[in-house]
Amino acid sequence: MAGSELILISEETQKALLDVAKKQLLYSSGSSGQSGTWDGFNHRDALECIDREYYRDNIFTYDKIEASRANRAGNKKKLQDIVVPLAEGQTDTMLAYLTSVFLTGQPIFGVTSSPEFIDQAKAYQAILSAQSVYGGWTGELMDFFLNCLKYFGVMEVAWCKETTYVPEVTVRPGGKVDETSTVIWAGNRVRNISPYNFFWDHRVPLVKIPQDAEYAGYTSIYSRVGLKKYVEDRNLKMNINKVFDPNFLGQPPVKLFYVPDFLWDSMDNYSTQIQTAGGGGNRFIDDFSTFEIGPEGKRKTFKNAYYMVTRYMRIIPQDYDMKVPMRNRVQIWKIVTINDQVMIECERQNNNHNFIPLITGQPVLDGLLYANRSFVQKQIPLQDIASSLLNAAFDSQRRALSDRLLYDPSRVTEKNISSTSPSARIPVRPTAFNSKLSDAVYKIPYEDHQTATFLQVAQGVYGFADMISGQNPAQQGQFVKGNKTQSEWEDVQGKSSGRQRKLALKLEEQAIQPLKFILKCNILQYQPSGDMYNYEEQKVYKVDMMEMRKAIFVYTITDGILPENKVVNSEVLQVGLQTIAASPLLQSKYDLGAAFSYMMKTQNCDLKPFELAPAQAGQQLTDMANAGLTPGVARDKIGAPQPGASQPGAPVAG
Repeated sequence: MAGSELILISEETQKALLDVAKKQLLYSSGSSGQSGTWDGFNHRDALECIDREYYRDNIFTYDKIEASRANRAGNKKKLQDIVVPLAEGQTDTMLAYLTSVFLTGQPIFGVTSSPEFIDQAKAYQAILSAQSVYGGWTGELMDFFLNCLKYFGVMEVAWCKETTYVPEVTVRPGGKVDETSTVIWAGNRVRNISPYNFFWDHRVPLVKIPQDAEYAGYTSIYSRVGLKKYVEDRNLKMNINKVFDPNFLGQPPVKLFYVPDFLWDSMDNYSTQIQTAGGGGNRFIDDFSTFEIGPEGKRKTFKNAYYMVTRYMRIIPQDYDMKVPMRNRVQIWKIVTINDQVMIECERQNNNHNFIPLITGQPVLDGLLYANRSFVQKQIPLQDIASSLLNAAFDSQRRALSDRLLYDPSRVTEKNISSTSPSARIPVRPTAFNSKLSDAVYKIPYEDHQTATFLQVAQGVYGFADMISGQNPAQQGQFVKGNKTQSEWEDVQGKSSGRQRKLALKLEEQAIQPLKFILKCNILQYQPSGDMYNYEEQKVYKVDMMEMRKAIFVYTITDGILPENKVVNSEVLQVGLQTIAASPLLQSKYDLGAAFSYMMKTQNCDLKPFELAPAQAGQQLTDMANAGLTPGVARDKIGAPQPGASQPGAPVAG
């Protein structure tokens, strides 16, 4: 992180830190591949079960496998069991609501302040706008919200540096030559973290990790080129030669990078899943293969994949004999290792916010700590019931297509009687008793009285799902019959979003407010002065960080739950401006022009380019005085024809 000091610590200290860090990883994530590493808790198994239900990849019966294979082979007549997409539909509707609340504004986060610092606030907003566009915050936050609804969400918010290149044209003898120059981009990075590869201190509530956890971190996978870029962007020096040494081919002491098992499954692999009770078992990527680079005779061998473990730890440096300032006080340190064998980054996080920059969100909280049920988990039982009823109706249709019957094997073979061909010719053997042909086969009578009931009950289950989620069919884009008027409809819809808004308020408290606080602190601590382009307003702002830091506690960052019109009541301000404009007495007490300019700036509309020059403003006041007009009504009357004056185009008296 910019502004933090990269520390080159001794090998003894590195070993001591790594020993503690490895134990934390083992206890909190089950990285050894065994379940029950922390009081019998392995969160990856729980996440995978939820995802199997969400993506409807949880039927492993023999009939399902055979029907799936037949469908893939082109036989679409085989009817396979399905899982009703109830949980996914409800979740997607809630995700759309959260997206509309938090992410559809331009910019995502606005900034406002008192009139004294409104110009600095808009420059601050331009910084947020530029960083959000460059870093793709919208997509990262959407992924974070989805994880929050399925189980829990994690995102990293950190000040990062990246090396970029811009083209430059230099004039040389003989013509122009295009070249590039290196530019260091620095700004806030918001990154969604996969909960599968996240580990944390289980002694604190999940949503209190930034404030209270002793440690938290995540694992990621890098190619050799990707790791090289990471090192160059951060100008790392510690053990870099050791990591890129061709002989560094060691295997991590524990399995590190996890991918859900069902993402690797195919239809042909279902039989294996049945034998393992639904595909259970952890799927870790163990890519220890190598490849060679270089010309013939000079090739070097490198690893195909590098496993990076990023940790944020609250430590007392004195415990590790670290020679750093204030070594006997609790400090937050970022430690990055490769394959959990070699440390390449050790950096104290001297941020003003004093948070572990891993923000967590779990909007459905019932006070049960790690026994909470997520938004999706509450829908799963109803999804199972609806699926059972629908598949029961399918069973009835299968019975109608290939009904049960009795046959005489001495006259009709099983192969012929089981043929699915609609034009099959079935030979019948003669008997000595000259019995009738109809005696060879007897069709068992079949009557279906329950299919319609099953489908009706399954539809009713959807109503229970709406009751749990607090949604209604109209919010899901479905037509609802009724004779409500426009105002009645808006009133009902407004009240129906109350429970959705409750969930959004939880996310606001858990994740959005800490996110805004970290963004604010990072910018005021690390952002350099200079010009900043606002993509929404298409305007360049002059950023003076010395001026911005003077008002660190004045800025208010807004969002969908806390819009600017709640911080600055523009409607009341507009009424006040109209009142001032109509009252000469109030005009003598208030600066109408400054108040109007402030209101427009809070709405992201800067009228400064249209302001009159001092000479023009003075001339206008002179004209107003000569006309006997008050400033509030002068703009409407200046230029109006005076009594007795001739108007353009009027006949002149001769």
